[in-house]
Amino acid sequence: MEFFSWLENTQFCTWLRGSGSIWAYPLVLTLHTTGMGILVGFNWALDLRLLGIGRQVPARAMDKFFPVMWVGFWVNLFTGILLLAADATTKMTSWVFGVKMLFIVLAMMVLLRLQKNVFGMPASMTTSAGGITNSPALSGQRQGSSERKAGTVALLEQPLELEAGVGLANPKVLAILSLVFWTLSITAGRLMAYLGPQTGIK
Repeated sequence: MEFFSWLENTQFCTWLRGSGSIWAYPLVLTLHTTGMGILVGFNWALDLRLLGIGRQVPARAMDKFFPVMWVGFWVNLFTGILLLAADATTKMTSWVFGVKMLFIVLAMMVLLRLQKNVFGMPASMTTSAGGITNSPALSGQRQGSSERKAGTVALLEQPLELEAGVGLANPKVLAILSLVFWTLSITAGRLMAYLGPQTGIK
């Protein structure tokens, strides 16, 4: 606790927390909110597509969302560290903050799994729009011209083969988990204003 108190009362954190400048706490909080909106917003769009909403959008094309989501993640992480340092004794003693961080970690683990094991599958194991089969041989059997045309609006229907020896996972399950974890993390973050300590140990 002494370290958190020291950190919170450093010159920079005191300025960040107490300055009336728009370039201090207001800017950092705005960037943090923007980063969260980018990360969670694009992640939700991806999840909803995997669950069948917007079937006219090729699911495979949505892998371009990942670089944008990672920009949002790094903005959120950097600004989150600043906000945490400025109020360390409060947040580090708040169980609600711990719950929030737990669900963020779980949501990011699901996102990494989606990126690597769903959208990171070799082209030989996918259809043109993101309908992913379990093996190259099975994919080859189904890739007649009519199947490819239908695949442009296909949902990721089939269980996906993950890494060798790991087993199978359905992208719909990952999408549902992602939606649940992000919802719970945002809810916990909002409840920090009402539950847990409101003032830290100075």
